[in-house]
Amino acid sequence: RFYRRISALMWEVRYIEHNARTFNEPESPIVSAAKTVSDVLLRFIGDQSCTDILELYNKMKSEEMSSAAEEEEDEEAEVDVDSDTPGTSTGHRRAQPPVQ
Repeated sequence: RFYRRISALMWEVRYIEHNARTFNEPESPIVSAAKTVSDVLLRFIGDQSCTDILELYNKMKSEEMSSAAEEEEDEEAEVDVDSDTPGTSTGHRRAQPPVQ
């Protein structure tokens, strides 16, 4: 089977992730892997000068890891240690019920 248009190929690639989300639990490794595969393939299709898909995958994973580290640093910076409000182990504040 071949594709006459790149848009048809891209639709088919997106359908991989769609099916994974439809038929599996949202946080399952299958859904995560399908998203990774779809993202790499879509980028590979879009960059016609790329000849090594593994290089593209490794670049995407390193970008993903660095953005996750930045998000973690941002969350840590938001914690107010001087507050009297109890926090959770993740640093997120729980809403205090009104005192009656």
